[in-house]
Amino acid sequence: MNQYPVGLSTHLFDLNGDVVLQNVAPAGTALGRLMRRVNRQATLNQGAFLDDLGFTDGDRTIVVSIDDVTEEQVAVLQNIVRNHAKLFLSLWDGCYNAVLQTFDPDAGRPSLTLLIYSRADNR
Repeated sequence: MNQYPVGLSTHLFDLNGDVVLQNVAPAGTALGRLMRRVNRQATLNQGAFLDDLGFTDGDRTIVVSIDDVTEEQVAVLQNIVRNHAKLFLSLWDGCYNAVLQTFDPDAGRPSLTLLIYSRADNR
């Protein structure tokens, strides 16, 4: 997996509301998992009914592990978690609206968990 920067910016103006993470660690980072909304129900004739509702970016959970995070980046990420419900997430494949669910700066390798709820670039 190639290393790409990950950009975060709050929807509302905040001097401490944006950060670009250049040192994303390939190990522990999940940026590309895509899923379809599919339900499978057993039928009485021992078959199955599949209900395929398609793909949506709103089902994606992004996990980012960071190698060398600076104190300034930690402060910005803590500010985002504490004060902002929504943010823009910029990845190699597009820009998304997301929520920063967790930020763990004390782990052996600091990590973020982001929940995407829609695309921001109208693709």
